[in-house]
Amino acid sequence: MSQQPNALNSMLERFSQLPWPDQQEVISHWEDPNATPLVSVFCATYNHEAWITDAIKGFVLQQTPFAFEVIVHDDASSDGTAATIRSLAERYPKLIKPILQTDNQRSLGNRPSKAMLPASRGAFIALCEGDDHWIDPHKLAIQVKRLRDQPELAFIAHNAISLKGDKMKLFRRINQEHGFCAKDIIDCDRQFAPTASYMFKRELYATLPDWFRQAPVGDFYLELYSQKLGSGLYLPNCMSVYRQNVPGSWSEGFRADRQKKLTFLRETLRCLAKLYDDFPDQRNAIDAKIIRTRWKLIDKLLHRGDNQLLAETLRTEHIPGQAAHQWALKYTGLGGLRVSLWLARKLCS
Repeated sequence: MSQQPNALNSMLERFSQLPWPDQQEVISHWEDPNATPLVSVFCATYNHEAWITDAIKGFVLQQTPFAFEVIVHDDASSDGTAATIRSLAERYPKLIKPILQTDNQRSLGNRPSKAMLPASRGAFIALCEGDDHWIDPHKLAIQVKRLRDQPELAFIAHNAISLKGDKMKLFRRINQEHGFCAKDIIDCDRQFAPTASYMFKRELYATLPDWFRQAPVGDFYLELYSQKLGSGLYLPNCMSVYRQNVPGSWSEGFRADRQKKLTFLRETLRCLAKLYDDFPDQRNAIDAKIIRTRWKLIDKLLHRGDNQLLAETLRTEHIPGQAAHQWALKYTGLGGLRVSLWLARKLCS
C-alpha cells in the first residue's frame, strides 16, 4: 500500500521540527568518543546553498553507538555554500571535515571521492549529496547493524522521499526487505536506489575499474561493483530525501540540453561494453541493457532530425532490425524510420 502525500509531508515536518543538537550531545551516544570513526559520510556539494543546511542537519542528528565523521566536499561553489559549510564545521569540529576547493574539480575530470577518500577513516561509507538530506536519526545505526550482523553484505540502500519541484512521491523499490544482485541492478533502466540511501564497505573503491573516473555517472557502477564484495540489501525504511532537477544541477542541465543527452548515452554505451570482462556471468543482462541504451540513443537522434548522424549511428550501433532501419532512413526518411523502429520494438517485445 503506497504512502499518501500527507504521510510524506508529516515525515518532512517531523524532520524540520527536530532541534539541532550540540556537538557533545551527538558524541554522548558514542560508546567510545575517542574511537576511530566507523562510518565516513561523503557529502559532495556544488551551489547547494539552499539545501546544504538540511543535509548537515541530517548528519548531526544521527544517534549512533559508534563514532562517525562527515567529509563535506564543496567543488568551488559560486554561491554561499562554502560559507555555510565553514560555519557549521566550526560548530561541529569533531564531526565535520570540510574540503573547500578553489578550482572546480569536476571540470578537471576529478570525482569528489578522489579528495574525500584519503581524508576519511571509516570502514563503511555513506553518501548524501548536498541537495539531499536524511530524515531518520537512526539511519546510520540501522545500516551499520545490518552490515555487522551479516558480513556477507557489501551494500545497503533504502526507500526515500522524492521531491521534484512541488511534487512529492515515495521513491520505493520494494515494500519489504529484499536482497538484490548484479542482474537486478543491470536490469534497472532508471535509478536503482537513491544515492542518499547508500552505505557500503570502504573496499568498494578499490574494486572500481580505472575507467570509472570517466564514467558519465558514478551511482550505477558503485551499486554494481559492490557485488564484487558481497550481496546487496534494500530496506523498506524511508530515511532520506532525494531532490530531482534542482536549479543549476547536472540533472537539470542534462534534461535541457540535447547534446548532453547524446554525449551521455554514447559514453554510457562505451562503459557498458567494458562490463563484460568484470561480469562475465551477466553477459545476457549487459547485452539487453546495451540494446535498450542504443534504442534511447536512436530516439534522441530521431527527435533531433539529423539524418547524417542517424545514418552513421545506425551503421555502427547494432539494434534489432538494423539493416531495415538503414534502408528505411535512406529511402523513406525520418517518417519511414519511425515506422521501422516501432515495428522492430513490437517484434522484440
